[in-house]
Order: sequence, then C-alpha cells, then structure tokens
Amino acid sequence: MPPSDCPINSQSIYYFYMKAGFGNCFLRHAVALGGLVVLYDGSEIPQVDCEGSCTAESKDLRHLKLMSMLRYREQVRVLCFGKDSLHIFKITGDLCPIPKNQKAIDWTKPETYGQFPSPWVKGIRKSYGKYSSQEYLDYIHGPMGFKFLPATPERTILRGEVYAAVDSLSVWQAFSRRTFQPIFEMYTGSPLSGLEWLKGIPDLAPMKLSSAPGDELLETPHGKFVRLYLNQLTGRASENIFSNLSDADMISTLVGSLNPAQVETAAMLMCLDLGLTIDVGVGKGLDVADSRATVRHLDKAKGDLILTAAIQRLQDRGVRFSTVLLEQISMSRTLRIQCTASANTKKGLGTVLLLEPFGSPGQPADLLRLDELLMKGLEDLPRLADWLALIRTDLTGC
Repeated sequence: MPPSDCPINSQSIYYFYMKAGFGNCFLRHAVALGGLVVLYDGSEIPQVDCEGSCTAESKDLRHLKLMSMLRYREQVRVLCFGKDSLHIFKITGDLCPIPKNQKAIDWTKPETYGQFPSPWVKGIRKSYGKYSSQEYLDYIHGPMGFKFLPATPERTILRGEVYAAVDSLSVWQAFSRRTFQPIFEMYTGSPLSGLEWLKGIPDLAPMKLSSAPGDELLETPHGKFVRLYLNQLTGRASENIFSNLSDADMISTLVGSLNPAQVETAAMLMCLDLGLTIDVGVGKGLDVADSRATVRHLDKAKGDLILTAAIQRLQDRGVRFSTVLLEQISMSRTLRIQCTASANTKKGLGTVLLLEPFGSPGQPADLLRLDELLMKGLEDLPRLADWLALIRTDLTGC
C-alpha cells in the first residue's frame, strides 16, 4: 500500500459503504460530531499487529479498524446515504470510543433512541435502567460501547441527482445487513462483467490487509463501474469515460447496471408504448409477475386488435412465444411480465414473459432481451426511448 502522503488519483480511491447508525439517525450530527457514530457495540476496538493481522472476529469491525489507520485512510472514502443526500466522507483519525466530551448528542434523553429497534431499546433499559444512569453512559463511551469514526464530509450530493442504479445501493440487502464494507468488491456475478470496454480499464490494486496469503480485497467489474461513476460524480475523474462510449457499449452498460426496479420500469413503459393498460407496473405487488398490462376492460374487438398488434411487435423484436403463453394471454387478455436484473438460465414459466438484461444462451421461448429491445431502435416506443435518454443523461452527466 502506498504511503499516505502519496498524491491521490482516480485509480487509488477505495470506496466503502457505511450505515451510520439505525436508519442513519446520527448522520445529521456528523459535522458537529466531527465523525460518524458506529452502532457496533459489544466488542472492543480490535488491535492490529505489525504484520497487519487484526483481532476482530467481524469483517465489518476489522475493516473499520484497518481503514481508519494512517496507512489506508488517505485512499479510502466512505459513502453514507442520508434521506435526501449522498454523503462522502474522508476519514481523519483512528476508530475510537465516542469521546465523553462530545456534546452534539444528548445521550441521556429517551428521544435520542427514537429510531432504534424496540428490542434493542428494551434490552438497554433492562440492563441499565435509565439512559441517564452513569452506568449506561460509561458503557456508551467505553471500550465495549458504540464506536466513533473521525471523519470530515468531503462532498454532499442530492440523491435526486445520483444515477438510480448507484443510488439504490442504499437498499441492497447485501449492504444494508452489514455496517461497513467495500463497494469495490460488490456483485461478482454482475452482467457488467462481460463489457469489453470496462475490462480495458485497470482495476484497483488489490488492497492487501495483512501478510497472510490471499488476505486482500479485489475489485469486481461492478465495483469498478461504481468507482468510475463516483469519481466522475465527485469531479475526481480526469475525463468523462461514459460520454465517450459507443452507442452499443452505452446500451450494454445501461442495461447491465440497472437495478431490479428499473427493469420493472422498462417493462411498464414498454407495455404503455404497446397500447396496453397497466394494471401493476413496478414493484412486488403480484406473485410471480412484476408487471401486468391488459385490454380486458375494452370491448372485445378493440381489445383483441390492440393485443394482437402488441404480440406481433414483440415477435418482430425477437420474442419467441410458446403456444402455452399465447393461449394464456388470449384467455386472460393480459400480458404478465417477470423481470430480473441479471441473466437467467432458467426456462420461461409458460404463463409469463421473462424480461432479462441480456438473455440466456439459445434464446428460449417466452424471453425478451432488454438489450436487443433497445438496440433495434425505439421510434415506435417513445416512452421507453425517453426513459433511456434520462438514465443515459444521469450516467454521463451530459
């Protein structure tokens, strides 16, 4: 790892995702506190020996300790998602207990814990009685209590301006279930793994954590994509890589980076462009299907005309409908679509159209490939075209 006084460039920043407390309830105090409260109680701050070995049993606590050390912190940036803004912090000191002289938060007031899970609050009350008790305050500020990461805000960006696929990191279960983890290691099975232009950009150097063989953090293609975007968003990148992509590479990049809700949005907009009426468009309000569009409220002649034309337009774009699905659509006068944000090798269910980013080998029946849909021109799909222009602008910044 380079010395901490080496110049920072776009290739040397390692982004970590951090939950700053239950529901980020202390994030608003970060400036006054001079850092981030880490609700990681019950464990002492681990020690690190000269070989880099750490005593922490938890990966999160180990990463917190290591990344706060001088040899790492200059190259690390911490992302916290607030209600309205994305906050990027630079670590300024070693992980430590919460300073007892810290006055930004009154730890004796019950409302301080208003957003904490009720079982946690009940456990504290049972063990320590009142929040104002000296025993409880000694625990909070002691070696086994909450932790504190000294940090200063480097950049704050409105979440409405953040590319939706990156903004959705705040609800990824892989992240939200943990406290502090490297974004650059995320999503090893991402559809972005096949992008040739992304392969041509150097990976971050492996972050060596200790002298033990294999004890290092490696960058994945999806993690690299997020890093490139964040570097661009924060003005750290020397050039706008995304705006220089070819149309084919741009579409593959957009499709490969979409989150599940965005894929469902694409399905809904496509159905509207096909002349169908949306019953359910986005979300998990249905079993199996994610989007449902219909003509069953129209008189039979008009509805059948619209439905037949919609099926033909999908067939023109490469969809091979099975007889079973065609019969189901005809009887129900409804098209149901199941969406996925990753390539899926399973066969269609026979009762839903499967929408995938890049599709499966062999182009099985009842499958719509989103990349092919977008590649073949969207002159007759104006809503979908407008949506694609929006996410393209959000990614490139222009």
